[in-house]
Amino acid sequence: MYVDLRKIGAQADSNAAALVTLTGSGSSTVVTPSGILWAFAMFSRHIRPDAVRVETSGAPSNTNIAAFQNTDGTVVVVMINKGSSTESVSLGGISVSSVAAYYMDNSVSTPATFPATLSGGSIEATLPAYSVVTFVLSVGPPSSSKTTSTTHSTTSTTKTSTTASGTSLAQEYGQCGGEDWTGPTSCVSPYTCHYENAYYSQCL
Repeated sequence: MYVDLRKIGAQADSNAAALVTLTGSGSSTVVTPSGILWAFAMFSRHIRPDAVRVETSGAPSNTNIAAFQNTDGTVVVVMINKGSSTESVSLGGISVSSVAAYYMDNSVSTPATFPATLSGGSIEATLPAYSVVTFVLSVGPPSSSKTTSTTHSTTSTTKTSTTASGTSLAQEYGQCGGEDWTGPTSCVSPYTCHYENAYYSQCL
């Protein structure tokens, strides 16, 4: 397969495939970053080296979601609303102390600050149509536990949830028992806790 790197890097024409477009020449060259470049930035700017992916589930059908935990304990959630209407979302399941949010859509050329409301440890926000929104959550020290992210749509009753430290129910395939286990001992419906050995039980 042949890939023309000029088409995904910097190029001297208006082809929208370029991450950076160069106009003019010499000292009068104008460097214009593309929307694609800024979309990459919505992921890479706040998801730092050695971050780990954390589980999410149940986002509305027209919304993609990914979450990562940085080594400093912050959790970064990136949501893409692929639909033509707004989506009301709620991120919860962990103890959030502060939130910063940024977004891009067809009306902005670079990432802009985005209004998100912190209430009772959960984040409430409305995703614009055809947008990418990055939430940066401060949740305390790093944890090896999965992080909960709950989402719901204004046009859908589907919700997202994942396992978090201290939650009352474990997800499918999650640990639910064992010697010295301090996490949840019950499973989300329709799964039940199955004994594997003295050190490990799992939701199946």
